[in-house]
Amino acid sequence: MLTLEEFKKKNKLSNEQLAALIGISKDTLSAMLKGRGIVRNREKIVPKMKDLGITPPGEGHKVETKPREPGELITINEYFEESGMTVKGFAELLGVSSGSLYGWLQGRRASEETCERLKRFGIKHPSYKEKPLNESNVGKKTDNKKGFLKDFQIAAVKKFGNTIVSKRYSEKAIIDEFAKFNLKVQCREFETYRGGHYVVEIDYKG
Repeated sequence: MLTLEEFKKKNKLSNEQLAALIGISKDTLSAMLKGRGIVRNREKIVPKMKDLGITPPGEGHKVETKPREPGELITINEYFEESGMTVKGFAELLGVSSGSLYGWLQGRRASEETCERLKRFGIKHPSYKEKPLNESNVGKKTDNKKGFLKDFQIAAVKKFGNTIVSKRYSEKAIIDEFAKFNLKVQCREFETYRGGHYVVEIDYKG
């Protein structure tokens, strides 16, 4: 979760843009940025802020990020989890549907325009003009026909180091399936996505 000021700087938003995103006036936002608490419409404003991964004034916050080089781009999964946003809040910030965002979190490609927009948030993501993920060197297609993984999920782990997989499959089944492609992975809870999925990422400790 980020403070209002941190969220504004991270996403390079003006006061007007941030106020519109939250659904408050610029004057109210200015007061909140100065430390004033939420006086009116708290029942509407607080859930909206939490959807966006913003800590409402007066509540504690904690930001956990991995050390990175200045200007280093991160994956959309890393950004999503570190921000503490919900799918709905993140989709609204990007100006896209929740369905589109969900696909990108799995590893699907996006338009060039969208990828450029994501770069402004410090996110790297493959565009349609790049080599399709399922054409990457992810192993023989015949090996995956009997499995439950999608080609783009395998390729996303190889290229970006992570993807998401449905909890309808057990952690062991997921780990074993990726092992068929010589990928040693680990599963963990997807902290901000409330849809029954695991984050699957390379197990560098193994």
